[in-house]
Amino acid sequence: HWHWMTNETFMELFALSRAIPGPLPTQLVMGSAIIHAGWLGGFLALIVWVLPGLCVLTGAGLLVEVLLDPEKPPIFLLGIAPATVALVFKAAYGFGSTLDKFGLGLSLSSMAGA
Repeated sequence: HWHWMTNETFMELFALSRAIPGPLPTQLVMGSAIIHAGWLGGFLALIVWVLPGLCVLTGAGLLVEVLLDPEKPPIFLLGIAPATVALVFKAAYGFGSTLDKFGLGLSLSSMAGA
């Protein structure tokens, strides 16, 4: 083990990362860097953490625009819209069923609102 952070410090950082909005791993990376290298180190760690995904997704977006014909999309892209709708309904159902302790009433109404 490297022992560069105590368990107590990690647990506090983990709790803070869960409390603030944003992805948990990104918050942990930035918080750890701020603890060890200050605000500039935290900012640089954030850039290093986010930059690879940003480059890959930007490149993929540019290539999709150039390589694919919008009039005839590939068959594997046709399922993206229904899958997205299904994920929204699944999230709404999970959220509603967590809050509704008496049945499916709130779950169904939250899905209808989604």
